[in-house]
Amino acid sequence: MLNYEYFKLLLTTPDREKLAKSNGVFMVVCLTTAAVIGSAASIYAVLGILYASFLVMRGTFKLRVDRPAQLVAFAFLAYFAAELISGLVNPGIGTFPELMSVALFLGFLPLISLMVITPASLLDKVEISSAIVAVVSAFAAAGSSIAGEERIELAAGNAGVLAVLASVLLLINLSAIFRRGQKYWQYGLAGAMAAILVILLTGMRALLPVIFILPVLAIVLKRHVKLLDISRNAQASIALGLVLISVSAYPVVSWRLIQLSRSIHAIDQGNYSSSVGQRLILWEAGYKLAIAKPVFGYGPGNVSKVMVEGTASARGGPIGFSHFHNAFLNETIRAGLVGLIAMLGIFIVPLIVVLKAERKGAAGSAATILLGTQIIYMFSGLTGIMLGHDILDSLYLCVTVFCVYIAYPKDNTVDIEL
Repeated sequence: MLNYEYFKLLLTTPDREKLAKSNGVFMVVCLTTAAVIGSAASIYAVLGILYASFLVMRGTFKLRVDRPAQLVAFAFLAYFAAELISGLVNPGIGTFPELMSVALFLGFLPLISLMVITPASLLDKVEISSAIVAVVSAFAAAGSSIAGEERIELAAGNAGVLAVLASVLLLINLSAIFRRGQKYWQYGLAGAMAAILVILLTGMRALLPVIFILPVLAIVLKRHVKLLDISRNAQASIALGLVLISVSAYPVVSWRLIQLSRSIHAIDQGNYSSSVGQRLILWEAGYKLAIAKPVFGYGPGNVSKVMVEGTASARGGPIGFSHFHNAFLNETIRAGLVGLIAMLGIFIVPLIVVLKAERKGAAGSAATILLGTQIIYMFSGLTGIMLGHDILDSLYLCVTVFCVYIAYPKDNTVDIEL
């Protein structure tokens, strides 16, 4: 029964079994549920970071100091430091909130220090939750589409963010299929197909390639792919499911491709008012701005201000978005080449660390999930947002904690059955 003593124990000296259960709930919520609960998932991640930091600071748990964790933590620290330096060099009204957003990544070490659940138990929970959430999201997205919503956002509040979330669900389900093979493929396949439908219904053109890339990645990075014995009835069901997905998503996808064609034609005629045209204006202005201040940029709190200034004389007047619709250009504007190198570091360093791990058991899924997530983020960042959004930031941090942990688990972990 939940009472004062239970919460007192949880907040001060949680036993390993309770903590292991909390690990499972935390990762399930942060990695899989944002499509249906939105920013509540990122708020929960922040609360988890504060809780972990509290227990580490009071000495209940020791900060993890092994080399893999240290390297990844240093990469996140370097990213925060680059943003901080740029903010100090170029102060602005929005500097503090932007720095607090980046400070989220400093939660890596406290979070991974509190992980005690066995990797297999944790991976099982995340995989099953991914299948369930993907199916629920697909039904909700289909309902919204039938109701007339052009581009589905669900609880994410943004079609592009939802496409990233659905792509991560697709990735985890594909990884689960090849990890579990015959015992699980029906559930993983249902989750994967549902996630594909959600991606298509968002109308996010930039993420369409990941639908084809992620299955190939899941096969290539699995050294021991379990072959599936699929009956003819199952094959017919899969074919029917693909037909239903195609029929359901065709109006959205075709309309988005028609819009792209019209935008390109309009640009040829000198009309830059479309989303594609405005991106071209932003990228041209952003390039000139980056060249003007290449080292520390303009400060994380001044992006919109310099964007308006840089596009004031452009066709169609000034543009004042929150970012430059290209993550790499946007970071160069925020914190210069120093910031860009640091941002690349939070992708490259964790990936190298995870790829060096011995891929046995659950650890075999770490490289697939981390590299797949990074590919998803990179495609999103080419024409849209990659970091700087509460849901995307917390998701990337927690994916990194999850993958590094299952690649390098602690000794004497606690097994929690489903």
